[in-house]
Amino acid sequence: RCISATADGCHISNSLGSFLMEYCDFSGNGDDCLNIHDNSVQNFERLDSRSIAIGNVFPWRNPFALGDPVEFRHPDLSPTGVTATVADADWDERGQRCVLTFGEALPSDLSAKSILFNRRYNSGHYVVRHNFFHHNRARGVLLHASDGLVEHNYFYRNQGPAIQIECGAEARWAEGFGVDNLTIRNNRIESCDVNHWSMAVIYMGVYLEQGRTRYPIFRDIAIERNTIVDCPQQAVFVSSCERVAIRGNALLNPNAGPPKSDQEGDANCVPNRSLYQGTIMASHCREVVIEHNRRIAVAPAADDRIWVEADSAGSVEIRGNHGFLEVG
Repeated sequence: RCISATADGCHISNSLGSFLMEYCDFSGNGDDCLNIHDNSVQNFERLDSRSIAIGNVFPWRNPFALGDPVEFRHPDLSPTGVTATVADADWDERGQRCVLTFGEALPSDLSAKSILFNRRYNSGHYVVRHNFFHHNRARGVLLHASDGLVEHNYFYRNQGPAIQIECGAEARWAEGFGVDNLTIRNNRIESCDVNHWSMAVIYMGVYLEQGRTRYPIFRDIAIERNTIVDCPQQAVFVSSCERVAIRGNALLNPNAGPPKSDQEGDANCVPNRSLYQGTIMASHCREVVIEHNRRIAVAPAADDRIWVEADSAGSVEIRGNHGFLEVG
């Protein structure tokens, strides 16, 4: 079946997960080809010991209801240790506002900038394989959910990254509860991130008001045996993570485009572009292994290094890589 979309090609969100997507062809979309996520909310107004008001919410996007377990996270996505059960949800759809009343009192020191995860939903447990994601505005696949396998897909000329692993909250949008246990393997990624959106064709990061977080919201992730061809900037960028392996990937002509400044991008581009260094980069992370990757260049490259941001990274092992002239 041929379907055209002015936004994402396929949304899987606020679900109970467990799905298989294979042998599909996505192109011509006005945004991401595939977006797997559950929606979060940041900021609340305390009304009394058991009730809070949240704004910029809609029942279809943030379906809070009786009995839902709501976890409160610190603004940096780290756990507060507080989970409360919804006793009542009073919606004002016109005002994009909802009053949540919980069955128990909330701690008095809970920050009004907390991020709320509705743990009723978990769109994880998925397999995405043998698909063709191409010629669309934005990302090939956007992954905000855990327990996934993404393999044997072909990504071609996606405007943003081919694969983006993400979690965050801001005024206009908030998606994802973090990603654990994800394998990305044996994919072919060619000529993606054509608009230099996120600096890497495989990009792992958060978007938060205060910037990156050292809390590892991404855990136990393997990026292995992928073939990446003709990317304009970085091949792989990982951050806010732990226990990540970047292993056995083949990179042909990475960093093939001229570096762009913050002024040359659009509103979707990551800020502070000068901070992104190397062909493979790790920051705000721990227990990362970068090994047995091969880089081949038959065209001039703007960078050729494996770069670890020393001030924010710990326990990064680099070994057995070929074609990288410098390790930072």
